[in-house]
Amino acid sequence: MSELSTGNLPDRKIRVLAVAALLMAFVLVVAGGLVTSRDAGLAVPDWPLSYGGINPPRWYEIDKVRTEHGHRLIAASVAVVTCLLGLALYRNDTRKYARTLGLAAIAAVLAQALMGGLRVIWLSLDLAMVHGWFGQAFFGILAAIVTVTSPSWVNDEALEDHTPLQRPGIIMLSLIGLQLAIGVSLRHMPGSAGVLGHPLFYLHLLIGLSILFASLRLARQASRTGGPAGRTTRRLCGVLWLQVGLGIATATLLQLSGQEGSAGLALSWLPTLHVAVGAGALGLAVAGLLYAYRPPLQRDEQLAADLN
Repeated sequence: MSELSTGNLPDRKIRVLAVAALLMAFVLVVAGGLVTSRDAGLAVPDWPLSYGGINPPRWYEIDKVRTEHGHRLIAASVAVVTCLLGLALYRNDTRKYARTLGLAAIAAVLAQALMGGLRVIWLSLDLAMVHGWFGQAFFGILAAIVTVTSPSWVNDEALEDHTPLQRPGIIMLSLIGLQLAIGVSLRHMPGSAGVLGHPLFYLHLLIGLSILFASLRLARQASRTGGPAGRTTRRLCGVLWLQVGLGIATATLLQLSGQEGSAGLALSWLPTLHVAVGAGALGLAVAGLLYAYRPPLQRDEQLAADLN
């Protein structure tokens, strides 16, 4: 039986928990992006408490404190749901790779929380960047869990051969991961002045163009491939084109604004949406690649899927 064979899909409640964790993590990416855009990472100077308590008095009335403390509250909720999901997978899922993903998600969310706290205590900008990188990786793990707990993982279309998307999928996932890492680095540079003239920005631009042209070729390949791998890859290409547009809009806004930091609604939200859509692209790339490497179901596996 294949390493990615279905076994028995977990209970539907676990699938709902997985989707909830992913959606909450997406909200967390948005909240984290706003923390960076508004330079609110040190608005609450202590951790794990906030000004010595769980909820600082009138925290919702102070813009930067609201942004940072709200981010912490969302992160705590994501951590709880992720731990419940990981434990549920470990106890109830018979597939080794699904159980491993569950444990990886628990380890990742706890490590991410610790890095976020140490970033505040140590006043470390480098750790803030690592925190941003690792957050995207955590989102990718949750996307993988949602994929392997989805009914489309074992439906009739899983009989199709998706191998033509394997190599392009690996290349695209690698480019997206590298692009996100560079983007996080650019957003955490001390002061926003000069970012558009930094060599790292030109590398970011070059990889973005590479992703755009690669997505055009990938879309043509996906149009000839049926099943969940083809559908997911086509959605990925659409999201990537949106992401390129957001990137151009963000760079243009920074240029027109004189790069005066994160003041203003547009300069808070547009870069944040750029980060969030990037996370969505990463999740779709992970899902598409998993579907591409999911081998065609054997007859006994298909019978189990039909009965599940």
